[in-house]
Amino acid sequence: LGGGLPLVTALDIAAKSIGNRRVAREVVVVGERVREGEALATAMDRRGVFPEVAVKMAEVGESTGALQEMLHTVADFYDDEISTSMERFVTLIEPVLLVAMGIVIAGLLLMSITVQTRVPLPGSALASILEGSAIAGALWEALGDGGRVELLSPARPAGLAFGAGEVTLR
Repeated sequence: LGGGLPLVTALDIAAKSIGNRRVAREVVVVGERVREGEALATAMDRRGVFPEVAVKMAEVGESTGALQEMLHTVADFYDDEISTSMERFVTLIEPVLLVAMGIVIAGLLLMSITVQTRVPLPGSALASILEGSAIAGALWEALGDGGRVELLSPARPAGLAFGAGEVTLR
């Protein structure tokens, strides 16, 4: 409208550039009604697709002769509303994504540790996590199994002595 285009032509151009097919068809119908002499706001209101705010602003713009300014105001209003909605969405989804990533990483770490130590979690694997050795796993099992010692590796590590129900490090 600001470039001197007639309203009907501007509506036809707008209909071709709208991605939503339903709204585009309704804009074409509104353009036809305006071409037949109906007021823009009345044609928009009868279609039932356009928001009430947009219809009322078009009505005020037509009655005051400032249709272009009113349509710009409506466009700015909806641009701000979309920006606010997107900011809210990102604010809500960001913590959810962080928690989901943390769960995935923790699961991968636990699977990796279970495969590397070849022991079930949480018993002996917890000691292996803490110390990273077969000796720590044996100590953990000794504590949790009434003093009985079972090494995680078949070889007897140097510096480990066995007694009746006890383990000592040298």
